[in-house]
Amino acid sequence: MTVGQRIGGLHAALRSDIAFYLVLTFLVSFAVANLEGIFSFFAMDRFGYGPKEIGVIFTFMRIAAIVLQGVLVGRAINWVGENRLVVFGLLVTAVGFYLITLANGFATLTTFVVLNMAGGSFLRPSINSAVSKKTESGHGAAMGLVGSFESLGRIIGPVWAGMVYKWGVNLPFLTGAAVTGVGLVLALVIFARSGFDLARSGPPAAPVPTPTSLD
Repeated sequence: MTVGQRIGGLHAALRSDIAFYLVLTFLVSFAVANLEGIFSFFAMDRFGYGPKEIGVIFTFMRIAAIVLQGVLVGRAINWVGENRLVVFGLLVTAVGFYLITLANGFATLTTFVVLNMAGGSFLRPSINSAVSKKTESGHGAAMGLVGSFESLGRIIGPVWAGMVYKWGVNLPFLTGAAVTGVGLVLALVIFARSGFDLARSGPPAAPVPTPTSLD
């Protein structure tokens, strides 16, 4: 596939029914990459933490992710629908990013990082489920596009975080809060204009199976 064909495919995707979810995937991935790319430096520079403290924080994050993605997320999608979880996840993620800048110790920092991660744990499966339901055929290609936009965010996010960190240690997290906040506003506007009731992104479908792993 030539570069022109790839660009043409992305342009067509951004005019499709899943365009908003692709943009949202990029925004969320970019925001999360800001945290992942700079958090260790932030914890060391602002709190003087070393590998032990940072490792404990990441351990709590992973435990929470296992609980949420392995037990709660699939059930929540079946209960309230993708759109409600998208809005909820964006709100929680944005608040978590902002609160990280207000942390004053190990307990608050850990709590706010876990809160931020929890929002992302609801977002990714909800977006993937919505894309799957909106794609009548070519599910593999659609999920490939989601992966491409996510990868793009993960490439740009750490670069941006490294650039702005030298101007202020809180700026990568404030960027994350702002970007997910923009995503939240877009979601509310687009869902409202599309006539969604924020309960389902499409017609009721078969229950989403509860994942047994994070893969």
